[in-house]
Amino acid sequence: MCVRLLLMVTTTAAQIACRQYSPNEGAPGAVEHVDTVEVKDVVWHAIPALNADNDGNWIVPFKVVSATRQIVSGLLYKINVLTTETKCSKSQTPLDDINATNCPIETDGRLEKWEIDYQEQEWLDIHNYTVRKVGDLTWDQVKLYKKR
Repeated sequence: MCVRLLLMVTTTAAQIACRQYSPNEGAPGAVEHVDTVEVKDVVWHAIPALNADNDGNWIVPFKVVSATRQIVSGLLYKINVLTTETKCSKSQTPLDDINATNCPIETDGRLEKWEIDYQEQEWLDIHNYTVRKVGDLTWDQVKLYKKR
C-alpha cells in the first residue's frame, strides 16, 4: 500500500513538474483581446479625458482599432481608437448631449489616433482613465483601418 501511494505521489509530482504553464485567458495577470463592441461604453466614457486640452469642437471616437483586458487589482483595459472632430462646440454643447445623433462628425475635421488606459475597481468605485495622443491621421490613413 505504501509503495503504491508513493508511486502515485511521484507520478503526480512528475506530471506537475513537466507541465508547461502559461497564463490562461481570464486568469489574473493574463492579457486577453476583447471584442471592440464590448469596450464601446468604456471608450465613450473617455470623452472628457480625450477633450481635456481641446477648446474647440468635441472630438469623439469613431473606431476601436484594438482592445485588451487584463485582470490586475480590478480590470485594466488598453484600447486604441481613432477620433474625429464633431460639429458640436464644447462651449455650447454639454457633455451629456454628446452622441452620434446630436453631434455629427465634421467631414473635414481633424483625425487622431489615441491610446486609452482604463482601470476599473468596482468594489472601490474607482474608474480611472489615462489617454495619450499617438498622432494625427489623414482620411487616407483612416481608410486603411476600415479594411481591418
